Amino acid sequence: MSEPSLKNWAKVQAPSRSATQQDGDERDYQAFSFGRVSSRLQPMIEFVKADGYRLTLSYMDLKSIATNDPSFGFELSFVHQTICIEGRHLETCYRYLQRNRVESVQEVNRAQAMEGDNEQGMVTNMKIKQNGRSQADAH
Repeated sequence: MSEPSLKNWAKVQAPSRSATQQDGDERDYQAFSFGRVSSRLQPMIEFVKADGYRLTLSYMDLKSIATNDPSFGFELSFVHQTICIEGRHLETCYRYLQRNRVESVQEVNRAQAMEGDNEQGMVTNMKIKQNGRSQADAH
C-alpha cells in the first residue's frame, strides 16, 4: 500500500475519539471535560499530560483544592499525589472540580498554547508529584 492509502485506511479504521483523546488539532482542545451535569457525581478524574501520560484518580482521594486565583490555576491534593494545574480562564474547571463534576483535565501542547484563543480555557502546565517526587522522578 502506498503512504496515502495507509493514511486513508487508518482514518477509516480509527475508533471515534473522546474529548480526552485529542489529536493535536487546536480547535478540538478542551481544558477539561465533564459528564452529565446532574445530581450524579463523577467517581474518578483523569489527568492527561501533553506528552500522553495519563493518571486517573478517585474523587474520594481528593483532600483539598488550593488557589490564589482559580482563573490561573490551582493545586489538588490527593492521598498520594499532588496535581498542580496552571493556565488561563480556569474558573469553570475549578467550580466543577469542587462539585466532583470534572471527568478529565488535559494539558495543551506548546504549539496549541501559542496558537490558542486568549479567551479559551487552557491548561498550559500540569505537574504531578507522587510522594514528594515529580512524575519524571517516579518513572
